[in-house]
Amino acid sequence: MQVAPISWNKRGAFQVAGASLADVIEAFYPTIAWLCLRRDAFERLINTKGFEKVFRLWEQAIEELLPGTRGG
Repeated sequence: MQVAPISWNKRGAFQVAGASLADVIEAFYPTIAWLCLRRDAFERLINTKGFEKVFRLWEQAIEELLPGTRGG
């Protein structure tokens, strides 16, 4: 095995077991849940008129959509 600096314009691949990745995420972000969205849904959300002015955090946007909260 060798160690060498890698230029910022290069890419490297590294495989991590799913369980290991989950453990690392849990260790560094214990109060965070990861959410996957289809790209088209994400782009519609981002491109909503006024989105960046109304919601400064993703949590604000989700809370607005949930029933029993401010907007839902």
